[in-house]
Amino acid sequence: RREFLEQNSGSYETAKYQARVGEREKALRSLQKSFESRDFEFVFFRTEPVFRELRDEPVFRELEKLMEQGISR
Repeated sequence: RREFLEQNSGSYETAKYQARVGEREKALRSLQKSFESRDFEFVFFRTEPVFRELRDEPVFRELEKLMEQGISR
């Protein structure tokens, strides 16, 4: 399932799966990729319950700041 998801889903969906199974670093990388590729679903990342455990991570906070500023990497 993991390989299929990573190959056939957007980065945001992949990040959700990775966060759900405890792969924090991979989830954060996938969130960054989702932001960079402007995935539509990314706008929901702050309120997505599955990312609750990632909210204190520096990468997550950086993505929040970038969203607030409307700046892409």
